[in-house]
Amino acid sequence: AAAAAIGGMGMGKEAKLPPRFEEEADPALVRVAEQVRPLWTEWLGIFEQPTQSDKVYTAFLHQLGTAGWLRPNEAGERFLRAVVHIAVSSSTEATEAGENGKVPVAFTPLDALSKLVLLMMKHEGEGDGKPKAQLALLKRILSVVLRHLLRAYSASLAHSRPQDFNQRAYLRLFGSWLFDLNAPDPALDPIQP
Repeated sequence: AAAAAIGGMGMGKEAKLPPRFEEEADPALVRVAEQVRPLWTEWLGIFEQPTQSDKVYTAFLHQLGTAGWLRPNEAGERFLRAVVHIAVSSSTEATEAGENGKVPVAFTPLDALSKLVLLMMKHEGEGDGKPKAQLALLKRILSVVLRHLLRAYSASLAHSRPQDFNQRAYLRLFGSWLFDLNAPDPALDPIQP
């Protein structure tokens, strides 16, 4: 891997460029990403249908749960990392700037990820432990997204191109979650302040 000084912060020390997702040291994460891509394509198809019922959403979540992707363990963490990476990278994959000089962002994958996370939270946990389980899931998801954000920003700095970092994708995710999690919903009311 090439080495580059990080924009004045390294004080002359060389730093390794952050690995791309596909080059992760964890081969299990790469395998998970390969397994998640067809599920993500299926989820996009479900999400893009104008009139979807809760039955379809529940069936998809049941499919994820049966496969073990929704458990709060290492496999669940890898699933979240893969799905966040796939959604963010597919929304920002355009490399040429538009008319206004900004690289366009495709919001559909981000909105699909936001909806998937919201549905996962609604169906997380049972009984008295439900609010605690929902908050734990939200904490895991936010942690994964923040790590992805920091890795993307660090990579843009390492390549001496901070303008390549597209924060609009993350703003869309956080804004969607802020709006959706504060909307009146009986399934999420216990975790609202």
